[in-house]
Amino acid sequence: MTHTPTHPRGNGFTLIELIATTVLLGIISVAGGMFITEGARGYLLTRENTETSQKLDLAIMRLERELREVMAVSNMDSPTSDHIVFERPGNSNGRAIALVGNQIKVIDGRTLPTASTGHVLIDDVSGFTLTPFSGTNAWRTSDDIELLSAIRINLAYQHESAGTLTVSTTVLPRNNNNLGGSPPPDEVPEVPDYCFVATAACGGDTHPMVIALRNFRDRFLLTWDGGRAFVDFYYTNGPAWADYIRVRPWARDAAYVALLPLTGLALLLLWSPWAAAGVVLGTPLAVRAVRRACRPRDRDRNMFDHARGSVMLAVIGAMVFMGIVGAAMVPMFTTSITDQTVMNRGSRAFYLAEAGYAVAAHEYLTADGTNKDTKLLELHGKTYTLADGDGSFTIRMRPRWFEVTGNNNTQLTTVVLGELDNNFPPDSGQLLVNGVPFNYNGVTRSTTSYEGYTVPRLVFSLTTSAAGYDFTGFEALPRATAASDTFSRTNDLVLQSGADAFPEFSGAFTISSDSNTYTYQRRVGSTLTGIRLADSPTTDFPAVSVTSGDVVALDKFVTIRTTGQLGDASHTLTYLTPIGWTQAGDDMERASLHERFDNINANFATGGHDRGQIGSHTIANVDGGNALDVTGSENISLFGNTGYWSNISFSPGAGSPVNLSSIWRTNGNTLSYDAQLKLYVGPGSLDDNRYWVGGITFRMQNNSSGSELFTYGLSYLRARQVKRVGEWYSSTFLDGDVDEVPNAIVPSQLFTGTMERWDQGFWWPEHRYSQPAIVLWARDATSPDAGFKWLAYKILDASDSVLSGSYPNFRMKPWSTLMLRLVEAQPMNFTAPASTPIMSGAVINIGGDTPGSARLAGQPILTRRTWGGGGNVQGTLPLAKIKGNIRSTGGVLFENPDGSQGTLTLTGTLGAKTNYIRAFYGDTTAHGTTGTAWNDNNRHANPRNEVHWPPDDRQSLTTNNDCMTLVQWDNVSGGATNVTTSVAEEQNSIVTISTLLSPDSGMALQSTDLGIHAVGNTATNLYFDDFGFQAWTGRGGKGFRAPIMYSN
Repeated sequence: MTHTPTHPRGNGFTLIELIATTVLLGIISVAGGMFITEGARGYLLTRENTETSQKLDLAIMRLERELREVMAVSNMDSPTSDHIVFERPGNSNGRAIALVGNQIKVIDGRTLPTASTGHVLIDDVSGFTLTPFSGTNAWRTSDDIELLSAIRINLAYQHESAGTLTVSTTVLPRNNNNLGGSPPPDEVPEVPDYCFVATAACGGDTHPMVIALRNFRDRFLLTWDGGRAFVDFYYTNGPAWADYIRVRPWARDAAYVALLPLTGLALLLLWSPWAAAGVVLGTPLAVRAVRRACRPRDRDRNMFDHARGSVMLAVIGAMVFMGIVGAAMVPMFTTSITDQTVMNRGSRAFYLAEAGYAVAAHEYLTADGTNKDTKLLELHGKTYTLADGDGSFTIRMRPRWFEVTGNNNTQLTTVVLGELDNNFPPDSGQLLVNGVPFNYNGVTRSTTSYEGYTVPRLVFSLTTSAAGYDFTGFEALPRATAASDTFSRTNDLVLQSGADAFPEFSGAFTISSDSNTYTYQRRVGSTLTGIRLADSPTTDFPAVSVTSGDVVALDKFVTIRTTGQLGDASHTLTYLTPIGWTQAGDDMERASLHERFDNINANFATGGHDRGQIGSHTIANVDGGNALDVTGSENISLFGNTGYWSNISFSPGAGSPVNLSSIWRTNGNTLSYDAQLKLYVGPGSLDDNRYWVGGITFRMQNNSSGSELFTYGLSYLRARQVKRVGEWYSSTFLDGDVDEVPNAIVPSQLFTGTMERWDQGFWWPEHRYSQPAIVLWARDATSPDAGFKWLAYKILDASDSVLSGSYPNFRMKPWSTLMLRLVEAQPMNFTAPASTPIMSGAVINIGGDTPGSARLAGQPILTRRTWGGGGNVQGTLPLAKIKGNIRSTGGVLFENPDGSQGTLTLTGTLGAKTNYIRAFYGDTTAHGTTGTAWNDNNRHANPRNEVHWPPDDRQSLTTNNDCMTLVQWDNVSGGATNVTTSVAEEQNSIVTISTLLSPDSGMALQSTDLGIHAVGNTATNLYFDDFGFQAWTGRGGKGFRAPIMYSN
């Protein structure tokens, strides 16, 4: 029998391996025991930190909510304070927050809380400071509330085991217009106060994991060079990593899971560093020992075969045991995750509600002008659901005005584009409809279908008659009447009646005695307080004197309620929102219209003299298209040579982009515009259409009794005379007025030179016809000559291309264009470098202690030199929308609509409001080379069914927009002035006159201002087409102004 000897050291080696296994199990057991012990301690710490986190979260969220809704502050130290007394919506008696001992307390009223008063918001506070900012500077309670741009909150919490925990955040007040200028200092907290990735992964900087990692950083990493180097690297790259995972849920969750073991190791290093060292150092040794123990050797295979099973079983048993213990401890730590999720849902529901308002504001601002109000109705009750289960928000609208759907003499029927606001409207009150004030003493409420939606329907019983009006499609605004008063930034406005229709907070209003729009911060009973200019809340304005009974109209106002929903968490916000012009008041928006006369009532008023119509009109198909057909004219007076007249007034409907009253008010109670039409003299029996008078009526106004119409007119004109007993007469006893055109609007100079004659034979008198002309005329009094007079004229000839035939036998070329450019402004002389032209629409600003601003309603009128040359130009600026003190001074800044800037010097004194009148003409055919001058007859065609406009300024004339010829008047009379200019091609082109101006005050224009006229016994032979209108509104688009926001 062969005996294989064993290795003399074989038994000893197996014993060593068993000893190693025992040591390994001991290490695992010790580490496991320490892990269980520290896990329990960690669980208790986690529970404590969760409570602390929730406590701090709730305190900070409440402080943010309170301070975000601040409207006024009456008690707060500067630059830092441990208390604040303020007002917010729904809390008119005030609210106070203060640090009392180691507690932050809140109490209603204007008295700070004490140890025995107030409600505890949070205790164990070791420090609490509020730092108010005005831009980059400190804000004080003596400053305007609008300048409060931010409040920095710093709260130090004394934790039993973690020491002092500091939380810092910045609140931007929402309810004070927030006009602090520069942004508050963007001070990212010191490096030891922020953990970017952990904060993004955990949803906030008060999460237990964030606190643990922050403590690990402060007490371990920052104590040695290598740790500090790692922290520097992390703070260089951490913000980008945090930004990446914050918006990606999967990355946020992955980062959270990855941080769990790191947080556990951090806790071991903080609370049991030797155990952590044992785990860190022992783990690789244990792994190495296991690997050696499990590696068989040929020479010891038999011996090891008996031992390796027990070794592996022991190791596996230890691992299973530790796994069971670890699994049992997982729920302890995941409790904080659930708690944090619940906290995050509340915050995210708040942000979802905020998103609802942002969506509503954007949708309204970007909606087409004629569809803005319908957009409110479309948004009302609508729920937006985010993708991937990220929540939803619902919007509800409560407008504080009405859309008129019909009216009769005693009732006004309206709808509300949403739902009714609380306690609105009152059962009796006052309304303003298209500038016309009404009182009502009853409201009948029901519902109806409007634009496919079910909406509230209200029928107002009027105490003042609405006879003769058709308000369908117009808005009915709440109004009040003012008491005799004076208001300013520091003086309130007292309302005599109607105040209860105005919202308590943040309304905007206009007043009949002033052209500006104002906002008020709060209505206290019948008093509007905190009044500011809507366009410039921080600008002082002269005190406004108000007469008892002046109309005070509320601008559009809507209460918007948005509810954010995420899971079972919801948050509702209420926004008290005035609607108005969202851009600065010096920005401009062009309102324009092209009427092709498919519907006579769309933009013109019919129905008799009360609506500005003289004679009769219809729509007829003429020369291949629809046109306005004059079907009847009237002799407007039994006495005096007033002639036969037809007139129809421009009266844009409710859905029109043009509102003359709005244009007038938003330009500082001045009304400037361009208007044009095309004229066709149709076939007729009277003298084969050899004479005509037709064109544009403007500045139409009634006298104080309403019995007389005063107006200007711009006409294509050719008159007729008759020969009796060797002399030529415009009227005779036998013939009467031979053309039924008022003689006073026909310049005698037109009956000079070679004229066309028509001899009808022995039994009929001979007629002659004046030179054809463009005539500017007026009727601005009742005598002499019935108040008519001509102001300026230009005799036309074949070169002007608006006539057919040959001299002197002219006829009117079909569809020739006549255009009016009317600028109403106050003149101010100026000097400026010729290098930078000042353009129409430019804004000038005077700085200093007495600031002023204005906008150019038209291009400057130069009297010395021209733009683009050397030296300085001199001239006159036509100014509108004047604010503050416009005076003689240098260094005045101007900015053109294209953004170019410069300085000028104002000289002399500001003049009174004046009409500046220019005229242009064109025809349907192109002529010559365009773009060289706008007083020559080289121009583009103006074909029928198209409307083209010359540029606002001569400097803007190009080959592409040279479509009209500027009229240069042959003569001026009748109280008008021919303005002298240094620009040759504009010489004799500007007529000024200071009668028949737009009103200086009021809520709306009481006349239509503009119309189309035909005069004489050939009036019914005239047709008009392509009526065009354009004007600057003086502002940008309408949208939501800064709202008052509060939580429900």
